[in-house]
Amino acid sequence: DNMSVYTEKSVYSLQDEYIKCKITNNNVGKGFYFYNTPSIQKKVGDVWETLSYDTTGILYSRYGFCGVEDDNERSYTTTIRLYINRVTPKMEKGDYRIVIFTPMRTFYAEFSME
Repeated sequence: DNMSVYTEKSVYSLQDEYIKCKITNNNVGKGFYFYNTPSIQKKVGDVWETLSYDTTGILYSRYGFCGVEDDNERSYTTTIRLYINRVTPKMEKGDYRIVIFTPMRTFYAEFSME
């Protein structure tokens, strides 16, 4: 499927405003849609627990598109931001991941908070 999802940094500070998540499509000439509202999970023991993300007052389109129309030469990367102060329960030190849903499969971008 030649796509990747990753955070800009592997470790973020609790004082950071947001987490940047990049979605890269290396399928030149083929784009795909993804669910644009980020989902966040925290690792508790061996289990990933889904946290709540408040999008009130943030303008999100329901779906994003990762690709370049009529371009058969370049890959394409799009970025979404997950605002730390909108996650409940409040984020603390630990391991997390952003979940990106596409029609083909679900992607995970793991990172830590310190």
